[in-house]
Amino acid sequence: MRVIGLFDSGVGGLSVLKHLIAKGVAEEYVYVADTAHAPYGTKDQNTIVDICVEIVDFLKSLEVETILAACNTADISLKISHIDFDVPYLGVTDVEFPNLESVAIWGTKAAIESHFHKKIFETKGTKVILEMPLQELVKIVEEGLEDSQFAKDCVDKAVDEVVKAGVENVVLGCTHFSLIVDKLRKRYPKINFVDPAEILAERIAKAVCGFSHPKKITFYITGDEKEFEIKLKRYEHLLQIPYTIVEKTATQVGVHHG
Repeated sequence: MRVIGLFDSGVGGLSVLKHLIAKGVAEEYVYVADTAHAPYGTKDQNTIVDICVEIVDFLKSLEVETILAACNTADISLKISHIDFDVPYLGVTDVEFPNLESVAIWGTKAAIESHFHKKIFETKGTKVILEMPLQELVKIVEEGLEDSQFAKDCVDKAVDEVVKAGVENVVLGCTHFSLIVDKLRKRYPKINFVDPAEILAERIAKAVCGFSHPKKITFYITGDEKEFEIKLKRYEHLLQIPYTIVEKTATQVGVHHG
């Protein structure tokens, strides 16, 4: 039975999970939502790496076959630090982006300050016109406020900046943003929103043999279980398979950072 482990600071990784389920990549999924230390995007690289290494060790103890960093900030920090794991590991930056003339990149504060996506695109000959830290949008999606006027104003402002710069392609460098990609595409049809979550799931689906009928998801929560359950209810239509929620303290998962 193929079991895949994923982790994120909150609900953002569900954008990866929904595509994996739809493509029949595995029978079971284990998802660590490290809400006790959210958001990752405002933390320094060393702290993020320490947290992520301990989460990976926890997932390894559950004997998952593959581990996915369903968080750009986490994956970037691990890659910059050249962390190697003795299990198959992939992150949302392990994708083959399309060839584009120019892009704007949206991400967390930490991800944007790393310039990691910028370097990826520049090696492809793509001009990176804008790097835009949208930390407020992470909070908006995490709290389920994407339909609020505040959210619309926040995204309108970001899109206006993209349009004024003459850019037509926006890379969603945060999996929280990928959760609202359908709404973004509907509201701003002239912008091409590039979603790494979709591309990563497609890559994994091509690598595995055959379709696996998904059976269940187990969520491990380092923060408040009830609070996460409320958030998850908003997105359970994306998952469409049974799930259970297990509350684990940060210490039980192995994460000891304040």
